[in-house]
Amino acid sequence: MPSFDGASDQPMTTCARDLEAVARLYMRAGFRDGLRPAQWQAMRFFADNPGESLTEFARHRHSTTGSASVVVSALVKRGYLARQTRYSSRNVGIQLTEAGRAALEQDPIKELVAALQALPEEQLANFRQTLAQLRQDLSERIEDDEN
Repeated sequence: MPSFDGASDQPMTTCARDLEAVARLYMRAGFRDGLRPAQWQAMRFFADNPGESLTEFARHRHSTTGSASVVVSALVKRGYLARQTRYSSRNVGIQLTEAGRAALEQDPIKELVAALQALPEEQLANFRQTLAQLRQDLSERIEDDEN
């Protein structure tokens, strides 16, 4: 874990707090229509990857299969996802239903997309590059901390 030396870290701390505030705003928007952010993420994942497995969804969201199963089960109960047996009872694919597709019309990620679309093209290109680097660096730091 890096150390902070006060004044020289202030601009980075402010920037990190701003990024955290944006993430919190977006996450707050994810509690919509009785759904949670992880459930929106699941519906997007299975919309983009029809028939994919629970294990792949868990891998995608960097969670345990147990945690992913809770998310998927709640969406199956609501009729937004459906489990389909592929080759055996242990090989189950998950599909987005018509009700799930309709729910995705209200997906809170659309607000984030709209905010990004409002940025000038050059600024957006720079932001995408910076965000990709931040994601990679943070992922490596977290993986290093877990090992």
